[in-house]
Amino acid sequence: MNDKFDELAKNLAQSATRRGALPQFTLALTLAALALVPALHADTLKVLNTLDKGRGSLRAAIAGAKDGDVIVFDALLTGQTISLTSGALSIQHNIHIQGPGADQLAVSGNDVSRVFDISEGATATISGLTITHGSSTGSAGDNGGGGGGGILNAGDLTVANVVFTQNVSANHGGAIVNGPSAILTVKDCTFTDNRAVSRNALAI
Repeated sequence: MNDKFDELAKNLAQSATRRGALPQFTLALTLAALALVPALHADTLKVLNTLDKGRGSLRAAIAGAKDGDVIVFDALLTGQTISLTSGALSIQHNIHIQGPGADQLAVSGNDVSRVFDISEGATATISGLTITHGSSTGSAGDNGGGGGGGILNAGDLTVANVVFTQNVSANHGGAIVNGPSAILTVKDCTFTDNRAVSRNALAI
């Protein structure tokens, strides 16, 4: 990407010079083009362990991600489960979480907490994971109203090739609850043994 912006800056500078622009203006134009590089650069962050939090964890990767970043998983995690012990994973940026396959890696709420919480204004993609044993109880401060044992979505969420299994909610949407203004896209996902006391049109 840096090479493309270097070429763009060079072309802009040459164009300005042909038109008789001052050297100072040419330099400023070049610097302005180069300044776009960090803003457009996306990183790939790798999850290294199955810990709930701390360096190398999925929670740390999500917290450190910026818009456009992609989160992947180390091959050594194949066949394992990431067990959450300190609450749901909160996604507040526009990120992609790419698992190795739903039969290869699971993220569990340990029957204590919801697994993922997608904030309003965030655009996220989650693929290639099993989301399991999430639980929403409808306790005070639960913005999902007790729904969405696996995921509470208040943003723009796409789930692809994800297995939702054994998630429970106290109210509605054992697997997913979708906020009134949220957008949810489901592609090639499997829902099994998710339970809720009641259901509505915004829940799965």
